[in-house]
Amino acid sequence: MSSPGVAVSPAPKDWGRVVLLDALRGTCFVLMTVDHFPSSPLHRFSNPYFGPFGFFTATVGFVFLSGLVAGRVYERERIVAGRRSMVRRVAHRARALYATQMLVFLGLFAAIELHLRGSGRWGMSLLTSDPWEGIAYGATLLYEPWYLGILPIYILFLVLTPIVLLQFDKGNARRVLAMSALLWVVSGLLIHLPSNPSGVDFGPYNPLAYQFVFISGLTFGTRLLSIERLSHVMRQRLVAAAAVVTALCLILRLQYAFGGPLSHFVDKIAPTFSAYELGPLRLLNFAAFGVVFYWASQRFGGDRVRSRSYSWLAFIGRHSLPVFAWSILGTYVAIALLPRHLSVGLGFLAVILLAASLTIPAQLHAIIRHQRASFATGRERVDELTTTPVTASGDVVG
Repeated sequence: MSSPGVAVSPAPKDWGRVVLLDALRGTCFVLMTVDHFPSSPLHRFSNPYFGPFGFFTATVGFVFLSGLVAGRVYERERIVAGRRSMVRRVAHRARALYATQMLVFLGLFAAIELHLRGSGRWGMSLLTSDPWEGIAYGATLLYEPWYLGILPIYILFLVLTPIVLLQFDKGNARRVLAMSALLWVVSGLLIHLPSNPSGVDFGPYNPLAYQFVFISGLTFGTRLLSIERLSHVMRQRLVAAAAVVTALCLILRLQYAFGGPLSHFVDKIAPTFSAYELGPLRLLNFAAFGVVFYWASQRFGGDRVRSRSYSWLAFIGRHSLPVFAWSILGTYVAIALLPRHLSVGLGFLAVILLAASLTIPAQLHAIIRHQRASFATGRERVDELTTTPVTASGDVVG
């Protein structure tokens, strides 16, 4: 087991950036933007409750990918630079997430205080009835109405990541997964967190349930859990079973979208597909889809895809934090400014424009990062010049 600050061994070469993961995160941002769009013409097929691929949404995928990427990045940091460096890097990322959450929250608060057009539609009654209490609750992440409830969950999970990785390093991965699964079950049966629009509100997703998805992602990201470890026969059986579950859920989802004969049955078992509690059938549907997608990406080479749309998705996924913040702000702007009932044509146009606009924060962030890198390189060159001895003509340097 590594000691703090001491490199143990070089990280595996294939632990670098994976374009497919960037593209998947970009896909999640696009789908979340579409799902949250008011009066979306695609609401029948993709909305905050059910997505286009089954009885799960891009939010579940985003949480899982966040865990998977965190496992890859911070476990590599621990191996290469030690635990202290890993903890510092996690803390830096958590601060960035919190700062982004507060920028979005205070931006919405300012719009409400200035009585900007349509801000009353946001349903943030605490900020209108008691602004200072709203700010206090918002700053402590106790007030997370609707679309403001995703980043605080991510912050919580990220803060817990070093503890989980430490337990993984001690060989307690199975115990951690078992406790995480138990907490998911208990949270669905016994625990309901506050969701008061005029007070403490933990948003539309129960973090005690979604932690299981994040920790599962961490386990895959650190490679303590891998489909490849199964025998060839077991992998084939797993993929076959996952394909059956995925197909059945997709058929059931599509007939529900069109009001088919089984829609009443879906309504009866709605708690098992719960978005807030992360119902068991929702989780099963997502897991099955994930297995099928992984098999397809391995078979057909997801990282070898060459297309403009794929590159664009990877680009916005690479700059995840500003893109996500832009998506949330864009959703609130759309709620405030657009008519409650758009025509299908205008609805499609507005959704496409908002999704395409995700390029703007990604491009700005890319430029800022490039400028910072150039500045850092310039400083290093200046430091080299100032520390290198200058010899006069004819001097000999030993």
